[in-house]
Amino acid sequence: MLSLDRRRFITLLGASLLASTRGQAAPSPAYVTTAKTKEGRFEVFLLDQQGKIRTSIPLPARGHGACLNPKRQQAVLFARRPDRFALVLDIQGIKQPFLFSPPDDRHFFGHGTFSKNGKLLFATENDFAGERGVIGIYDTENAFKRLGELSSGGIGPHEILLSQDGQTLIVANGGIITHPDYPRQKLNLPDMTPNIAVISLRSGNVERQISLPSDLHQVSLRHMALDMTGNLWVGGQYEGAITDSVPLLFSLQKNVNKLNTLPVAPEAASLFRQYIGSVATNRSGNLIAFSAPRGDCVLIWNRLTNKMEKLIHEKDACGIAADGEGFLISSGLGVLKSGTGSRHSNIRWDNHILAL
Repeated sequence: MLSLDRRRFITLLGASLLASTRGQAAPSPAYVTTAKTKEGRFEVFLLDQQGKIRTSIPLPARGHGACLNPKRQQAVLFARRPDRFALVLDIQGIKQPFLFSPPDDRHFFGHGTFSKNGKLLFATENDFAGERGVIGIYDTENAFKRLGELSSGGIGPHEILLSQDGQTLIVANGGIITHPDYPRQKLNLPDMTPNIAVISLRSGNVERQISLPSDLHQVSLRHMALDMTGNLWVGGQYEGAITDSVPLLFSLQKNVNKLNTLPVAPEAASLFRQYIGSVATNRSGNLIAFSAPRGDCVLIWNRLTNKMEKLIHEKDACGIAADGEGFLISSGLGVLKSGTGSRHSNIRWDNHILAL
């Protein structure tokens, strides 16, 4: 994908950078996300605290998730599976963005995370010939040169997080075999093996693999968020019948090897339509948001009461990120919603928002 229309991409990128540096200095951006414009282009957008567009940068194809370097004003935006590009973005717009890609026999799964010192990037990838997940390791101080890889501890790794102490990686292995020759097909639904894997950065070994009971093996574990106590919140996507009643929201206490099902009322759970698209915590970590774009809603969970705080109804809502003690929510229909109201546009927002 990197070679396809590359000259046009570089031209658009240069024009975008020129446009973003004109005029008076503006406050630092607060969010980064991706979208498809009304003209049919794929772009990454930097938004201010009110959700207004600060600037946009073209992408070769559709984007997915992003991660923030904790030691630099730098973010990396990943392609949507099974594309093979990642865009390195200077948040302040001083340095020029650039692309990098995995080896030819790998592709990105749309998410990554940085080491605590910001020197390494860890990206979820597909070893499609070997039908296994890997974590690509990239050197942020050497143009994101790939240094090697670790086993993800499963198949189809999606979201990846760094533990609070910076010693382990936490990976949601969705359990689904895919191959770029069959771009969006799922090749092993009867035999899925999803899990949450914990990988030691000291040894490079998988320390723990936490799975759901066997009768829930078709709940693909995809998206996660950590709260301030180190507890993990997980959203799943069910690959069985739409009429089945299965849990999709889970929590995992620190150093515990069992996923707990959140006690969501059946009338709320029935709205999810078997699909959780994103998970995020608010600034304090006391509220957790789970988006269900197919069910046109976002559920807010209170970890202190262990109950649903509220249910927000918004068509095709998927992207969620902390907005103070609340959340910024985006939809594929062009809506950005926060505590201060809603903004509407012709932009079709993608799955995820990253709070900077």
